[in-house]
Amino acid sequence: WSSACVALPNFYFTLLWKASSVPFLIFQLIDLYTHSRMSLLPLFVFSVFSLEHLFYAFVWHKPRTFQKFISCKPDLDPCKGVHYGLIVNKCLQTLVFLYVCNLYNVQIEFKLFESAAWIVSAIRIITHLVLCAIAQFLNLSVYNAIGFDGVYYGVKFGKKIKWCSSFPYNKPWLKHPQYLGAWLFYMNVGFLMKNIVVANEGFESFIASLQFFITASYIFMSFIESE
Repeated sequence: WSSACVALPNFYFTLLWKASSVPFLIFQLIDLYTHSRMSLLPLFVFSVFSLEHLFYAFVWHKPRTFQKFISCKPDLDPCKGVHYGLIVNKCLQTLVFLYVCNLYNVQIEFKLFESAAWIVSAIRIITHLVLCAIAQFLNLSVYNAIGFDGVYYGVKFGKKIKWCSSFPYNKPWLKHPQYLGAWLFYMNVGFLMKNIVVANEGFESFIASLQFFITASYIFMSFIESE
């Protein structure tokens, strides 16, 4: 009886310890998964955003291979094929960005006039909106100047693209206006996000990293198309 009185409590506490260690282990695994997911997040996002530029580089250097790739659709214009590739890439980027916003629990907080420094905030937001408009003006100017086929590498597919001497190609200092417009738009959308979301240090750091990566990507494509 005395040995049973000793053994039963020991058995009970051993069972209780093992039972309590199971949820502890589960929480440890969840914590490990969360940290690994956050640490690998930039790599995942940068990989998705790089697909667009890798796709352009592939079409620029291997236009015939691209045409063979889309030969299953014999009536598909290769320029339209490039355009569809752009749409797919933009959709992927949007989905990934929304996933990141959800992961960081981003909340929009547009309380412009409630801040003591609302004039500074208003000037900052208006400036970014104006720069976004300038960016889109550059993109539209490129479309207007060289047309759909010019924008989507028609010259690489043997199409005759007339030499353009109108804006924005009549400004020697304005190199790669389409990429400049796209880069300017991305940068200012990022700055706008920082101004209208609830303070979130992790998300702001992520946006800064993404802006740096996008800048490097457009510099890379500028060199690719200068060859």
